[in-house]
Amino acid sequence: MPAPYRGLILDFGGVLTTRMRLNGEAFERSEGLSPGAYFHALGQHPEGVAIYSALEVGEATQEDWNRVIGGILGIDPTDLMRRALANLDPEPQIVESAQRARAAGIKVAMLSNSFGIEPYNPYEDKGMWRDFFDSDLVGAGGCTEAVADHLPACAGGTGA
Repeated sequence: MPAPYRGLILDFGGVLTTRMRLNGEAFERSEGLSPGAYFHALGQHPEGVAIYSALEVGEATQEDWNRVIGGILGIDPTDLMRRALANLDPEPQIVESAQRARAAGIKVAMLSNSFGIEPYNPYEDKGMWRDFFDSDLVGAGGCTEAVADHLPACAGGTGA
């Protein structure tokens, strides 16, 4: 008989929330950008790729990202991350499943690249921050003690 599940690890964008592509397309429309401009800035423009990669692992701030991506797109960088994620909403079925798992005694964790949390915390804004999970690992700088104790790759973790 297989061992019962002890943990559930979920990603944030596109798993706990609506699809990132749909959010990005809505952002392009709200900012008056050409279709595909946002995705090009993040995934193909050399400065955009570099800043997004650095943000994801905690090596750049959200304000750095706002400034660089705003510059590439030619839009106001003020509070850009909040505007860019404005149409990212919790995915009700997944959120409910995570809540049911936790209620059943299964540890629930979020493992995600980082969007940064200052000046805008998208995880808290979407209702999925500290009290929603037993542990979280957000970017390289996001290791909590609870995660570090169970993931050897997390700085300072014992792997026990």
